[in-house]
Formats: sequence, C-alpha cells, structure tokens
Amino acid sequence: MINLYIDAIGIHEMGGYRVLLQFIKKFPSATFIFDSRLDITKLPKVKNIQLESSNYIYRIIFLHKLKKKLNQNNIVICISGTPPIINLDCRTFVLFQNLNLFYNHKNINFFAWILSIDFLRFVNLCFSLNNFETWIVLSDLSKKIIIKKFGFNKRIIKLWILNNKFNIKKKNMISFTQQH
Repeated sequence: MINLYIDAIGIHEMGGYRVLLQFIKKFPSATFIFDSRLDITKLPKVKNIQLESSNYIYRIIFLHKLKKKLNQNNIVICISGTPPIINLDCRTFVLFQNLNLFYNHKNINFFAWILSIDFLRFVNLCFSLNNFETWIVLSDLSKKIIIKKFGFNKRIIKLWILNNKFNIKKKNMISFTQQH
C-alpha cells in the first residue's frame, strides 16, 4: 500500500499557504505534516495531521523518526521548497516555489542575504540534493532556474495551479503513483 506524506513544515502564510490548500483538496487522505505555527483551525478538514516545529534541530530529529516509519512504497512531497536533510529511503518529491533561495544582487545586499533564513534554506538545499528524486515546479521560469543553478536536469514535473485548482497532465500524475 502506498502512503502519501505531505511535508508542509515551513508553510504557514502567503503563497505557500495557498499551495498547501490545494494539496489538501487534491490529496485529502494523505498524512499532512504541518508547521506548528500554522493555525490549523482555518484549514479544511484533514484526517491525518501531525504538527512539528520548524526549528532545525527538531526537524532533524523528526526526519529520523519519520524515516523509521517509511518504506519504499511511501511517497513524501516536501512543499516548502527544501528537501529533507537526510535520505528518507522512499520516493521523495520537492516543490520548488521560493526563488529567494538564490542570491540576486538586484533584490538584496549579499551580506543581508547571508544573514537571512533564505540563505540557510539554500545551504540546506545544496547539502540535500541527493535526498530526493524529482522537482515539482509551478512555472517554466522555476524549471529554467533549477536547471541553470544546479547544472543538471533532475526529473521535473510541472503543476499548474489555475483558479486555485491543480491541472496535472496524466503522464505527470503517474509519477506520484507508480514506481519507475
């Protein structure tokens, strides 16, 4: 049996919150791992909920506990944009949605970026590139940036969110349900 886990730690407001709502609608029977800062009373009803701290130390402890529960038939989708710092030994997808992870001299001073949470997420991303198999992107621009920044083309699935609903091509949906 395939169990789906949606790792939403780090999602608690703005654009990521809208994406989270779509994942709840699309995968209501998944186990959702929510950021403890998220007000879950404002969310649609979810059957399987787990609240976890976004603190980095607690996150590592949580990932080790999660890894013990998982097997090769499980799927984890990290929708906060950063992959797990450890390999979970299951099919792992990462939704790339935060261009701020990459330094852009037009938007921010280099030293301000180094002192930002986005820099820490960038470091996490760099150390975790081998801990997932597939990127999920929301736009062609995101796909181009991933390829340009990392110099490789991991498997990439594009989701379209139009009018607050997913449009997923049939061939892309297969990648969530079948081993390859």
